[in-house]
Amino acid sequence: MNKDNNNIVACYNLARTLQAQNKDSEAKILYEKVIKLKEASSARVSSYYNLGTLLQKEKNYGGAIETYKNVLRIDPNHNKARYNLELCKKQQQQKKKHSAGGRNKSNNNQKKNQKRNGDNKNGESNQAKNRNSMSRDNAQQLLNAAMQQEKETQERLSKAMKQPSDRKLDKNW
Repeated sequence: MNKDNNNIVACYNLARTLQAQNKDSEAKILYEKVIKLKEASSARVSSYYNLGTLLQKEKNYGGAIETYKNVLRIDPNHNKARYNLELCKKQQQQKKKHSAGGRNKSNNNQKKNQKRNGDNKNGESNQAKNRNSMSRDNAQQLLNAAMQQEKETQERLSKAMKQPSDRKLDKNW
């Protein structure tokens, strides 16, 4: 990178290498540099996406959400970004619920201790239902993404089949 510090592909490739080595802070700097180059390319879209994954890994859901939105502004068909955006929104909501629940934790603990004898089983079953519904939502999103990809593949295949073949038959039956 000494010769051309603004080479978008070189910056992106170095950032991917650093991310693979778990040098996330250095990778983030390079992804941001690629994004700032303003050159429309797949490396720029991928840099936005990879920056979003790093922010999501750090549990910076607000930043990750904005980054994934930027990916979708450039490439509305980016299914991974759409899936991660929805996932970050859910994680951000859960984080807000937990932080709001932490403030009232001492009052809730006293009430829970008083009710614990009969209601323990019901609380556990509700938690299990919440976990199952979350996984169902995720499964539905994955299914929708897979169906969209399948549809796109079928369309490409049908276009390829409609094109006339240049091959001639050698045998005359």
